[in-house]
Amino acid sequence: SEQTLVFTNLLSFLIQNESYKKAQEDPSLFFTDGKRRIDLVLAFHDIYDEHHEKREFYRDTFIKNIMNAGLHVELENKLVAFDNKTSFLKIHGPEDVLDRNGKILNLKPPIKSFIVTHYAKDRAFKAMPDKCFKTNEFSNWFKCDSIPTEPNIFHPGFFPDILDKYVLKERSNRWSQIQRTQLVWQILNRMSFDDSARDRAGIQRLIGKNVFSAAYGLHDGDYDYKNKRNNILFMNERMILYDQWATLKNWYKKQPLWLIKKYFGVKIGLYFAWLGFYTKALIVPAIVGLVCFAFGILTIDTKLNQASEDICNEDTIGNSVMCPQCDNHCPYWNLKNSCFLSKVTYVFDNNATVFFSIFMSFWATTYLELWKRQQAILQWEWDLKSEEEMDDTLRPEFIHRLCCVMGAVSSLIVFRVVFIRIMYQHTQYSLFFSKYAKLIATSVAAVINAVVIEVGSWIFQYVARRITDLEHPRTQSEYENSYTFKMFLFQFINYYSSLIYTAFFKGRFFTYPGDAASRQNILTRLKTDMCDPAGCLFELIMKNWFRRLWLEKKLKTSHKDQTSCPVKFIKRWEMDYQLQEIDRLHLFDEYIEIIVQYGFVTLFVAAFPLAPLLALINNIFEIRLDAYKYTTQMRRPLGQHVRSIGIWYGILKGMTYLSVVFNAFVIALASDFIPRMVYIFVYSPNWSLDGYVNSTLASFDTKDWGSVEASDYFGPPIATNQSIQPYETCRYRAYRSPPGSEDEYSIDKTWLHVFSARLGFVAVFEHMILVLTAVLAYMIPEVPNNLQTQVLRERHQEREIDFDLNLMPVEEEKIAQQIKSKSLTLEELACLKMALRAD
Repeated sequence: SEQTLVFTNLLSFLIQNESYKKAQEDPSLFFTDGKRRIDLVLAFHDIYDEHHEKREFYRDTFIKNIMNAGLHVELENKLVAFDNKTSFLKIHGPEDVLDRNGKILNLKPPIKSFIVTHYAKDRAFKAMPDKCFKTNEFSNWFKCDSIPTEPNIFHPGFFPDILDKYVLKERSNRWSQIQRTQLVWQILNRMSFDDSARDRAGIQRLIGKNVFSAAYGLHDGDYDYKNKRNNILFMNERMILYDQWATLKNWYKKQPLWLIKKYFGVKIGLYFAWLGFYTKALIVPAIVGLVCFAFGILTIDTKLNQASEDICNEDTIGNSVMCPQCDNHCPYWNLKNSCFLSKVTYVFDNNATVFFSIFMSFWATTYLELWKRQQAILQWEWDLKSEEEMDDTLRPEFIHRLCCVMGAVSSLIVFRVVFIRIMYQHTQYSLFFSKYAKLIATSVAAVINAVVIEVGSWIFQYVARRITDLEHPRTQSEYENSYTFKMFLFQFINYYSSLIYTAFFKGRFFTYPGDAASRQNILTRLKTDMCDPAGCLFELIMKNWFRRLWLEKKLKTSHKDQTSCPVKFIKRWEMDYQLQEIDRLHLFDEYIEIIVQYGFVTLFVAAFPLAPLLALINNIFEIRLDAYKYTTQMRRPLGQHVRSIGIWYGILKGMTYLSVVFNAFVIALASDFIPRMVYIFVYSPNWSLDGYVNSTLASFDTKDWGSVEASDYFGPPIATNQSIQPYETCRYRAYRSPPGSEDEYSIDKTWLHVFSARLGFVAVFEHMILVLTAVLAYMIPEVPNNLQTQVLRERHQEREIDFDLNLMPVEEEKIAQQIKSKSLTLEELACLKMALRAD
């Protein structure tokens, strides 16, 4: 019967297309015989010092051993190299050697096509897509122009697909180029370079000893030959990726994940699959956040913003005299000066904020669950084998370093307090600085903090790598997980510590303006750092905004230019040698940038609803810029077979649960939502916000400042010809008893009501969201039902085949085992079984 055939092999498409019929492979990709393809290149140059002879001995022994292992080598002498200094050792792996090592590593040949059978249909049909499915003009606009359609058999969405289909994987009989490089690399990692000591083995150790300077695979050719004839003649996958994926003109197109995986390997393919999935998931919260922001803008001058109306009204409370914002140098000021800050705060702190926080908690959970399903599909489609989960612990040296980060945060807090005092002290030079002192101080502190974060990132990266090197992890996976966990904790504190202070601690320890106990030393003086009457949310917005601007990544150009060499013709291995080296942690910077961004999108989204929109715009360009970097500026990576995005998923999951707690406390502590609700339902006579601002301001008797001539005087400056304060009382933001009462300046019952409401809100919010998200996670299985059925069918058929083969006569079993060793598909083995039964 006919079956649906879904092709994924790019070569099948290239043969069908007229423009690729004359395509040839770059001659510099082969040995001088023009037949054996170069799978790996080792570069080295002579360093004449006291260790020169030892390096020569190691190199000669290593080359002899890899030749004995069956690999073919060819030396390109330095005298014919582009710089007359670097020699290149080209390595080719014969098919029998690669097949033997592929079985040891449990690596399977690439999938050429999927054969899909629908049992519920009376007959099936065959489809062979050429370029893209021609559905309609709009959907085709988002697809690639010259890359074959990729398989779309299983879906990660909510709606289940039909369960009556069964899929067989038809494999190629040849290894892909990235697999060939990976297999040769694995052989070199086990090869000895000193026959007298068998523990001295591995190409990585030789690179560390400067025996070789680099080991890399070759790109398929230039991404642009700057010549139309050569572009057609030497058409290659790198050129297709550059033209259809790695340029900004393709920002709206879908990523060719199968071709990315085929060319760069599974690890980079999973990164771009995850980044693309995350970017697509940001579309909905970006729209919702924009709507919430627009709601704040449109209602800023309505009755919903009663607080700003009261603050800006000079005829009512707007002319209230406010207590100084710092000691000795800050003057009295009027509440109406906070008019602008109150309106800006309302744009981000309104009734839509709570809804958006709840929405983002559900979105984050849904996104993670759907990504698990998508990752399960990719694991099946890409033949990702299982791997052991490693559990790394922190070393004492690492914990000690975190104190440096907290010290930097405390220094910035002190800087902000001192900076405000200095600006008020020099009011004779500019009234502008005195009027907007707090706004300027907040902005300058945010900029300085951004610079400190960038510098701290470089320092922490060096420290984390050094500590991880001292641990001597057993495998590369253990090394990456250990280093990633350390750097994430560093970056979490580095990026979020000042935001956490502003959201949860600033102004919480302030008592009242005349409290002498809070002026005893520099640490207790931090208690005087209080929020504006409009709230602390404005400062949180400012800091969040500067973080987002600082995180915008720009395109990095290579420090080595391919066109800088004076010779007329450069071989492929020489051109790739000049590209940026692929570090073993090359994906860490890409992941950590998006992870930090994910924190801004989820942890502090209650303070900045535009964060998902900015993240979406950033990621659209981030995908193409990263693609451009890997395609044009960096060497081709050595394929690394992984199963998932690794420890990053655990970090994402932890941040998702943490976002529920953070958003609950941001709304309860940094926002005025809870105090407003308490006032409406407990104290307001008409269930409105009339008089709300006045209820949040306490009074202070200026006589309690003490004598101006006293040494411990920390009140505002007054004219030299005055001996008393110009105002009898001033106001400050707090819930405290008025002066002259029995318990003056102590917290009153309103504070207790608001504090109880805040704790109650946090408890209800957290439990409600966690329960609902747990239900949502339970309703979305990690593996789609149709894919789970497919995997069970494959396992059942493999057991049946193995069982039948074990019952065959010895002669037939030998024949079957010989055929099975050629990596036949399940369908071909099933046909073999039927033929043997018939005999």
